[in-house]
Amino acid sequence: HTGDVANGDGTNAASFTFTGAVDGNLTNNANATTTFGGNVTGALTNSGTIYTLGTDGGEAVSLNNMAGGTMIIAGDDEVTVTNTIQNAGSIMLAVDVNGTGRLVGNVNTTAGGRLILGVGGNVDGAVENAGSLSGYGTITGNLTNNNTTPGNTVDFGGRVDGTVTNTGTLGTNGDLRVGALTNTGGTVNIDANDRLIVTPPVANSGALNIAGVLQGGVVNSAVGTITMTNDNAAITANATNNGIM
Repeated sequence: HTGDVANGDGTNAASFTFTGAVDGNLTNNANATTTFGGNVTGALTNSGTIYTLGTDGGEAVSLNNMAGGTMIIAGDDEVTVTNTIQNAGSIMLAVDVNGTGRLVGNVNTTAGGRLILGVGGNVDGAVENAGSLSGYGTITGNLTNNNTTPGNTVDFGGRVDGTVTNTGTLGTNGDLRVGALTNTGGTVNIDANDRLIVTPPVANSGALNIAGVLQGGVVNSAVGTITMTNDNAAITANATNNGIM
């Protein structure tokens, strides 16, 4: 198809399925459903529901997932987006079955937005989060968490290959392995029976609350606090304390 496509008018339950190309912009309006398995040469804007179709779930130059919009990358499907993805709604990867649903691109989730990774879900890029991040999957780039607005949470397990920089509130959901962790004025909660696994020492100038295990070391600054919340809490490597512990 050559030219822009608008699916639905915001009030009806329109449906659009394609596996070829939209040579232009694609707008999926509220209450509409698009099943997406091709190439959008322009902007993909979603206020309704988008499902992927097949292991090559599609490509777009940009993706703006609006508040109220939902994108579901199912099973082993893959979606590639060139520009940073703007997410004010919900993006879900491999949450219906245990697959390897993959989103290739950087993601910016704003306050009120949600990024949910099922087991095997993979974001091949960096994530900046001011909203909510949950599940158990893989982020191959850096994770920057600044979710300071009430109601936005991080409850995440799996792996972050890059550096985690936290100025908000970040909690574990099972074991979480990270490339590095800097907690600057934020709160990190390692839940009971969970491990936060990191090789370089955690740089902490916020609140680090350990109910499980910090598998690694920590350098606690003069303004940092470390709280071991139960008898089973542990730090497995060196802890250098310049603050409160």
